[in-house]
Amino acid sequence: MAINEELGRRRAWSVDYGNLGNVYRVRDLDRAVDYWKLSLALFTEIGSAREIEQVQSLLDDIA
Repeated sequence: MAINEELGRRRAWSVDYGNLGNVYRVRDLDRAVDYWKLSLALFTEIGSAREIEQVQSLLDDIA
């Protein structure tokens, strides 16, 4: 993840945050939500509509 951040690979970095959210979903839902929100913010910045929809769906499911 740090490499993607250093290299400015925003899409890969967004995916990394989303994956961390999926890992934490089972143990620590609050932390998972934090990672998904970071992922959503980055996907929104780069305009990845499909990924925005996917991450928003995860957040909507727990609301």
